[in-house]
Amino acid sequence: MAIPATIAAYTEEFNWLHDLLDTINENFIYAEHEINKNLKNVKIVSGPATYLMWLDVSEISKDSKKLADYLRKETGLIVSAGSIYRGNASQFLRLNLASPISMVEDGIERLITGIKNFSKK
Repeated sequence: MAIPATIAAYTEEFNWLHDLLDTINENFIYAEHEINKNLKNVKIVSGPATYLMWLDVSEISKDSKKLADYLRKETGLIVSAGSIYRGNASQFLRLNLASPISMVEDGIERLITGIKNFSKK
């Protein structure tokens, strides 16, 4: 999105920023709805003013790196393990929602499938 964003910044003044913020907000609404509906054992803990969504996965795994590695191997979804941030962050995953909605939909579907399968093993 960097190249289109740069072009828009020079040609459309601040309209691009409002469009981007609308897209990110819609992505959060979609992701939050799907996660809350399908993953009762995952808690969303993200705050405002970011394009990153933090997920508390402590009811599924105390090792977010292990879970992130599993998601990547089994579904192709790449998420950030909170363990790199130390402390109790090892019980969190981080998702980037600054993408087109089609990518967010695909990623959330993979996340749901992967976590459900991880929980079964």
